[in-house]
Amino acid sequence: MSPVAHQIHHDTLQRDFATNCGWSNPVINRLFISLRAQGMLDDAGLTPAE
Repeated sequence: MSPVAHQIHHDTLQRDFATNCGWSNPVINRLFISLRAQGMLDDAGLTPAE
């Protein structure tokens, strides 16, 4: 994963969780969005630290 792609994850902490191999990020991102929309995941702990 490139440093730029890794930084995108840290900027929001709501996407691109598969930091060891970015090929699975599109699938994981859709799963995460779906679970959040259903109220099964919340944003606790997803605030980027400054």
